[in-house]
Amino acid sequence: MAGHFFCIGIPTENAEDLGRTLPRLMEKAEWNDRPGEGPMGTWTDPSGDLVTFNSDKQGSVQCRTPKTKGRPPNAGRTAFQS
Repeated sequence: MAGHFFCIGIPTENAEDLGRTLPRLMEKAEWNDRPGEGPMGTWTDPSGDLVTFNSDKQGSVQCRTPKTKGRPPNAGRTAFQS
């Protein structure tokens, strides 16, 4: 999974890197309530790349998804700033 984040320029090569990086992104994410579901957080890099965090009703994050914004994956790296 670390490679998925590396594709948008987040320097993660293994589970340890993810464990250090994702909590910082979650702290800076904008969180919104979703009716009937848990909150969804979105961290956005200045380049427009983003990571979404989907949680269950108890607030436990179930999914972390990196996404590129307006360009195909690997078409340049984000200026990662956690």
